[in-house]
Amino acid sequence: MRSGMTRETQSALQQNMDGIRYDLLTSIGKDVVTARNELAARALDRNAPYVLWSDSDAWWPAGTVRRMLNTIERRSDIDVLAGYFGGRDHFSPAFCWRDFNTENTWSNAENFVDPGRNCALGDVVRIEKTGCHFLLMRREALERVGPAPFTLITPQWSEDFALMFRALHARLGLFVDTGAIVAHIDDQGRAHVPGYPPGQIVHNKLVHPRVFERPTGPRQLGPERSYGLPTYGA
Repeated sequence: MRSGMTRETQSALQQNMDGIRYDLLTSIGKDVVTARNELAARALDRNAPYVLWSDSDAWWPAGTVRRMLNTIERRSDIDVLAGYFGGRDHFSPAFCWRDFNTENTWSNAENFVDPGRNCALGDVVRIEKTGCHFLLMRREALERVGPAPFTLITPQWSEDFALMFRALHARLGLFVDTGAIVAHIDDQGRAHVPGYPPGQIVHNKLVHPRVFERPTGPRQLGPERSYGLPTYGA
């Protein structure tokens, strides 16, 4: 976290963890690479079999975490399972790609996982790249990507994609659960999920407007943000 978590994330942690026992590990005010590497090391100090990464601006409905745990427990081919989330953008696509080399632009939309076009909503789909907005990993998977897994490799890749590269190099199975919908909360408190207009979390429920504008023309996939000055390394 840069300063703290959104109230929507607090609500999800308090009400939507499905009765699952968990330890909450946080880091505040550090650059994102340092923070996530430290959190990875702290997570490995615990004896828990799974690590769930969540950004401080995520919201997920009740049943989401239990669904993802059930999926990863019954599927030995899944080492890393992403929730179904997108950017802070009107009708954003999901931030998960079948090809690692796909750039984060609308011109490469054919490689986004897109229910209704290249899979069905609710499918668990193999991918090669995703963000860490909401990501469930086996403990063994985190061990296999090695120490400091978020350290940047090139200036073109974020710390999320550096982790994905290491996961692929370790031959881990990366998947997204398109039925585990997770909202991305923007600075105005609007809740964004793939393929929908911005909504809001009201009484711990995601509510979409009845009237909205359809997207037109080229758009950004969410505003750029600064998470501190990272370092680069192998």
